[in-house]
Amino acid sequence: MPSLRWFRHFGPGAGLCAAALLTACGGSSGSSTRAYQATASVGDFLTISVDSGNQTITYANHTNGQAGTVAYTVDADGAYSITTPGGGLLKAYEIPGFALVASADNTGPAASTTSLITAIQQAPVSLDWLKGQTFNYMQWRVTQGGLNVGTVAIDASSNVATTSYWPYGQMQLDLGVGQNASGWSSNNFSAGSFSADPSGHFLSLTEDGSTDTLFATQGGFFVVDNPNGSIISVPQTGTSGFAAGSAGSYRALAFTKTAAMGTGSGLETGTGTVASCAVTVSAAGRFTLQDSAGNTLADQLLQPVADTPALLASGTGQLPNACPGLFTGEATSNHIKQDVYLTFLDQAILFGTYAYDTTQIGSNPSYTYVYGVALKQ
Repeated sequence: MPSLRWFRHFGPGAGLCAAALLTACGGSSGSSTRAYQATASVGDFLTISVDSGNQTITYANHTNGQAGTVAYTVDADGAYSITTPGGGLLKAYEIPGFALVASADNTGPAASTTSLITAIQQAPVSLDWLKGQTFNYMQWRVTQGGLNVGTVAIDASSNVATTSYWPYGQMQLDLGVGQNASGWSSNNFSAGSFSADPSGHFLSLTEDGSTDTLFATQGGFFVVDNPNGSIISVPQTGTSGFAAGSAGSYRALAFTKTAAMGTGSGLETGTGTVASCAVTVSAAGRFTLQDSAGNTLADQLLQPVADTPALLASGTGQLPNACPGLFTGEATSNHIKQDVYLTFLDQAILFGTYAYDTTQIGSNPSYTYVYGVALKQ
């Protein structure tokens, strides 16, 4: 298992999935140009600006050196179809001045991996914003089962305590495969070594040959980007129940890997894709995810983690609090077990699903996962 610092701290095989959120570097909903700083789920740190007056997007991948200015057109569903010579950025959805989610196929060390890019409005960042708070988080990557969920607490001295649930590890445990299989990991470390960039927009820490980048929003959630992927942490809410105002229709971009298998080295087989999806959340809290062809990828009634005893602290490693604001759902049909994880932001949803065939006892199991960002329509 890789020994990257955040990989250890945020769960077994988890790593910080580098690019789960982009953060807008200025601009507003009334400006024709909006700038973002970003992460990709393969582990790249990017800056992106959208010029809606000229319908161009300028981007720079500060991890692998890719950069350019590309044109886009607006589709009937509001998506930006992006024309990039030789590939690169492919499609995006934006709520101007708030969030942007995009797909790219020129990410990763070889500039050849497809991953999900997500963006939110930028704000100056300080560890002082995060102290004394507890967060729910989702962690995304393109290896080792794709996702984790968990909780992060940061005390007044910048000490960080994390507990992570890893569906891939739990699957191995349930099927009797893998070495030291477990769905849980808890860790403690200090974030006090992060230093502020002169721009004031992000904090960074270089150690063991890799750089972690932390940035946050004035709304209080934060992202850490490193070569291993992305983690998005959202402040826990005041209550665990579903808020009726979160119901509605959403347009999403989602990363999907089907029939992946672990290799024993932390990597996995399979090729990921990013595509448009439709998300609906009913007034009763039912989550439905459909691909562009209308195929249903998930359809489950959400329940608060607070009402899910298997995830709470009834045993070693489970989540230490009720994680208000984090929701889950579980269903098994024709031997296929699927879990859904979801949390809400203002006008957006972070979601992930994990599924496998429960009859794969004692073998190297295949599994399918989906994660993405949905913007409210």
